[in-house]
Amino acid sequence: MKSSRWYGYLAAGWATIFASAHFFWALGGKVGLDISAGQRLADERPGWFVAGGLWGVGCLCLIGASVALGLRRRGVDGRLWGYLKVLGWGIGGVATQV
Repeated sequence: MKSSRWYGYLAAGWATIFASAHFFWALGGKVGLDISAGQRLADERPGWFVAGGLWGVGCLCLIGASVALGLRRRGVDGRLWGYLKVLGWGIGGVATQV
């Protein structure tokens, strides 16, 4: 297997781990949330934060994992490959700004 395909697996795995942490926090887990979001948000957990900041980010991480697996270029070509590349660059750009 090409070594470059491992980067897709690595990115997908990292995104899945990150999504799991957000889902854990959304379901009421507390470990590490104060470090990630701040003590006030971790204690108060307003509805907008749980919906958008925890569930929403977790879902976006799973979408990112799917894109990473698609970018391995296994059976993906044509327009779909172009869309995945643009989406991958966009996700990478947003991720570096956060």
